[in-house]
Amino acid sequence: MISKSISSDGPYNFKFDSGVWLEITKTDLQTIITAIDVKVQEAFDWELTKLQEIDSCTTIQEVYDVEIVPQPVLPEPPIIE
Repeated sequence: MISKSISSDGPYNFKFDSGVWLEITKTDLQTIITAIDVKVQEAFDWELTKLQEIDSCTTIQEVYDVEIVPQPVLPEPPIIE
């Protein structure tokens, strides 16, 4: 994908797992690459924040209290009338 973004102007035909073909422009490719970069950077930033939080702990209990995996948000039950 990245090689196509720096090569010719396209558009390019991509085949997805479902067997669907989609024409993607160079602009589309840049948008996809940017979205991937943002998601990866968010993960690195989260990890760094957690490491800093752990490093700032002064007791074992504080380390145990660091939330690594957030509690899942349960959906609201449906309203039945």
